[in-house]
Parts: sequence; C-alpha cells; structure tokens
Amino acid sequence: MRRALGAVHETVMAPVLAIVGEATTLSIVPHGPLHTVPLNALWDGERYLIERFQLHYSPSASLLSHFGGGGERTGAGPAVVVGVHDALAPRIALEAERVAATLGASRVLIGAEATMERVIDAAATAGVLHLACHGRFVPESPLASGLKLADGWLTAREVYNLRIGAGLVTLSGCDTGRSVIGSGDELIGLMRGFFAAGASSVVMSLWTVNDDSTADLMTAFYNEWRDGASAVSALRTAQLRGLDARRHPAFWAPFLLGGKLG
Repeated sequence: MRRALGAVHETVMAPVLAIVGEATTLSIVPHGPLHTVPLNALWDGERYLIERFQLHYSPSASLLSHFGGGGERTGAGPAVVVGVHDALAPRIALEAERVAATLGASRVLIGAEATMERVIDAAATAGVLHLACHGRFVPESPLASGLKLADGWLTAREVYNLRIGAGLVTLSGCDTGRSVIGSGDELIGLMRGFFAAGASSVVMSLWTVNDDSTADLMTAFYNEWRDGASAVSALRTAQLRGLDARRHPAFWAPFLLGGKLG
C-alpha cells in the first residue's frame, strides 16, 4: 500500500508541494479516481502527507468557493448523537456514548431508539450531528447507498430531501464518503446528499472501517473540537494519534473532512 501511495504522491502531489511554500492547510478538489484515494496517507518516502498538512476536501470547485476558506466555526447549536450497533460492530454504542458525553449532547439515540422518524426529526435542529452506524455503498445505484438505522436504511435519496441544520455532520461508518463519479466529475452518494440537505462540514469514510480504531479516533476528534480546534485541525490531530498507535493507514486514514474547514 505504501508503494502505491508513494507513486501517487510522486505523480500528483509532489509538483503541487513545490509551489505551496509555507502553507499548513491544503484545500483539495480531487478529480476522477482521486476522489477515492486517501490523500492524507500519500507517502513521500519519509512521512505521510497528514504529518505535514491539515487536509480539507471539496467535491467540486464551486462548493469550495461556496464555503470559502474558514470563517465562522461550524456546529453552533445542540449536538445530536446516533448509534446503531450490532454483533459485528459492538463498539458503535461505546463510541456514541463517549461522543455524547464529550459534546454534552442534547439528544442521544442509541439502538432501538434510533428510528428513521426520530433521527430525521433530531437532525433538523442539530448543530452537530454524529451518526455512528453501518454504512453501505451501492455503486450500481448510488442513491440507494445509506446508513442503517434501527428500523431501516436512511438512503442518499432520502437525505437529499431533508433539511439539516447541522454545521458539522459526522458519518462514522463504512464507505460513507464513497460516491459514483458521473459526467462532469459530479459525485452521487451520501456525501453530496448531506451537502444538498444543508450540512456545512461532513466527516466521512472512504472504505470499510475498523470498529476499535474508529471509536478511538472519534473520541479524540471531538475532544479536540470541543476544546476549540477547528474540525480540520481536530481531525488531523486525531489521525496523527491513530498513526502513532497503529501505523497502517487502514486504521487512521479512511476519514476525511469535506465542505467548510469548521
């Protein structure tokens, strides 16, 4: 994996880094297959890209322009935490409880309480929305991609039609950031659905995530964010801690931040 990430770094990123000077944050609009690459884990022969920069993504240049480079902190308002666990991912419940305690969540929906109706109702007024549940990506029908709630799947198609008040949305599950790349490099999937519904910043994953390392990463992320860090800075710190604990990118690199820097 490191060899492949090194090759992408040499081909795509090295020419860019030659002109960025003393920048500490990279705002990246990927194109084509690069939407699926963990750019935070690109390897220059000595270190991963995340060790040098904060990384922030946008699915399109127009969305990057819309959100701008910073400004007001995202996530003002009540926190809503959702966790739907099962035997395959038992630590989802622990993750949800930790995040709820860290944020002082006003509404916590775990297990059977996390029904479609309750989650949609809570999302409408949330400042922060954390969704810890199974994710699925359906490449042949990307609008059927979704998040597993207590009584069914919340699909991308349904998300597009919601009105979400949350400045910060975290999709803590497998494959939540994967999309089908359509004509004009348009992305179709959960991520774009949440932006269309009103989210300003979305944390999402590029592949199947590890239950244990994800719970630890999310705990670290929200601890940093609660203490005043921006979302992009908090995610970088959490991923660097994960890198120290488990060097392989499979454990710490799947999550990325899209939208506003937060």
